[in-house]
Amino acid sequence: TRPPYLGSSPKNLSVSEPPDRCSRLRMSERCFTAPDLHKIGVLMPLTDNGDPQHWKAMACAALLAVAHFNARDGSVVPAFSQHSGLSSLAFNLSARLYDTAYTPTGAVEAFRVAQDAGSAGLVGPYRSASSISLYPRGDFLNLPLVSYGSTSVVLSNKPAFSRTVPTDEDSAAVVVSAIGGFGWRNFNIVHVNDAWGSPYAQLIAARAAACGLNPPLKIKFEYDDEQSAREAVRTLSKQPQTIVVLLAFVNDLPGIFNEADALGLLSGSHAWIGSRSFSPASVNALVDAGRISNTTRDKLEGMLQAGHAPNTESFGLFKQSFARLSPEECEAMDPQLGGMEPSTFADPPENTAYAFDATATVALALREQREGNLTSANLSTAELLRRVSFEGASG
Repeated sequence: TRPPYLGSSPKNLSVSEPPDRCSRLRMSERCFTAPDLHKIGVLMPLTDNGDPQHWKAMACAALLAVAHFNARDGSVVPAFSQHSGLSSLAFNLSARLYDTAYTPTGAVEAFRVAQDAGSAGLVGPYRSASSISLYPRGDFLNLPLVSYGSTSVVLSNKPAFSRTVPTDEDSAAVVVSAIGGFGWRNFNIVHVNDAWGSPYAQLIAARAAACGLNPPLKIKFEYDDEQSAREAVRTLSKQPQTIVVLLAFVNDLPGIFNEADALGLLSGSHAWIGSRSFSPASVNALVDAGRISNTTRDKLEGMLQAGHAPNTESFGLFKQSFARLSPEECEAMDPQLGGMEPSTFADPPENTAYAFDATATVALALREQREGNLTSANLSTAELLRRVSFEGASG
């Protein structure tokens, strides 16, 4: 895995910088807390996410990467069992979870708390809208972020931001290829109106035009707004096209699918292609929460999904390691992970691979920075992240 860490060099700031520079980013006067090379902050949506089991698995995967690093366990990341100097043998890391509550506002607060705690590198956040809020802060404070889920091309070539997940440009090609492969030429896009959904819809439309398909109608709705989602589906129902590309998050699904079912759009008249931002397990979680009925869920059986996925062999090695965990072990790593279901460990979400690798990226960069400090190389974490390359859980 080699995150595309591009952009200008991070700022060289010191803890003595005047606080007024800090306040321009609406942070506390303590925003220049000196980083501790032993500390990683993991920004994860642990509340208000629509599928708690999914996100607890993601968080546990991130913490598992730190456990592997400290144990010099190279079963998933061979580089963990290798070291560049004797000092690496005594270099261990700690990681803490910071809840982003699945919103940009929550992500900013999680970033502030993680930085104030002395984190030297941050894993996350998930949503592209959150990363767009955070990367300028990371650049300003020399605190880089490695995301496991922010796929928007808007974030490409940004300072202090990298990712272990493919961009939407790649996924758009997969979506259009799937549509063309079925011989379809006409389709519409229903998408969340945020920093991920809107650019992604534009990429799909542009790719479709380049491949000779007819221009799709792009129907937007606001994130986590059920009435807006329902109105988008009502607009969709009035269109002659019956192929639907859906770009949505888990919290958006009740409004979309309940309205689609009420209008008869799940009874065979329309073919739906969903993004990989939600999964069958996510839909089941909504059923368990009473937000989608069993009848509606059953009509979604066989729904197509298109997008990125981790390398099968690499993910298989990760799954073997993850399966050896127990709910109690994850909770012991962080109390916020209490209540995990045993079945989660046998079949973890594919996104856990990207969370594991994002944490591994930061861990390896911090190890190299530790070595550099001891040899007077004095390279920053951000500079070292650009050089990190390894085989991991996603490939």
